[in-house]
Amino acid sequence: MQKKYEKLGFVLIGQHRQGADLKTKVMSLARSQKINYTITQGGNVPGDTSSGIPHAFLFDWTGKCVAEGHPNELYKKVDELMAKAPPWITGGKTLEDAEVQKIAAGLRSPRGYGKALESLDKLSKAEGKQGLEATYLADRLRNYGLSLLANAQEAESEDALNALTGYAEIASLYKGHEIGDKAAARIKELKKDKDFKNELKAAKMLAAIESLTGQFKAYGGQVNLDHPANRKPAQQIMKILKLLQKKYGDTKAAAKAREAVAPYGIGG
Repeated sequence: MQKKYEKLGFVLIGQHRQGADLKTKVMSLARSQKINYTITQGGNVPGDTSSGIPHAFLFDWTGKCVAEGHPNELYKKVDELMAKAPPWITGGKTLEDAEVQKIAAGLRSPRGYGKALESLDKLSKAEGKQGLEATYLADRLRNYGLSLLANAQEAESEDALNALTGYAEIASLYKGHEIGDKAAARIKELKKDKDFKNELKAAKMLAAIESLTGQFKAYGGQVNLDHPANRKPAQQIMKILKLLQKKYGDTKAAAKAREAVAPYGIGG
């Protein structure tokens, strides 16, 4: 659901309610399963009277809780809501000008933001409602692009792979606009940066390790590396970790790799 609708404004938050340590077991599991949404330590929803897990609450674009129950029971409802939801970029604002509405409708799919911005900037020069609504929509679309650039820039020092992926997405979304041009230019700069390239190579090895930890089977609540089902992925992890330590041991990705395997008793 998150992958399917993330770029249309859908937000998923998972509340960890089972008491396991967030920084070891929970984060390790989240990384290995490539969780792509926010997970909190505890928390609750006002008015929640549920007595078991998993239990989900579904809110529409106005903030109203429209359904709750087992997550598997809500998938169809999510599809229905997303089909009816106004384009995310409108921020819930009702647009009345036909031309601005048409551009907004085209933004339901994550593509062509650069071209849309160009059209909106032209319409924003008009007088009256059209100019006001075009300016409003252009500002939201431009600010969104700038926030994506800021996120990618912030990721450069912590996650090279996500940074590069972020810039590539921005360059595609805002192709033909200065926001997309900035992202494309930054990609070229980073590919010439030796330290960044090392981080990127290390990040790819980290991703491989996280994928392998996701193959571990737990028996009796514990992951035994000597169990036949876990021996092969454990050996592969140790092999990759050893190479990672040797070639890129001082990278942040290597530090994350050590943290990711620590709960399983793997050192490197």
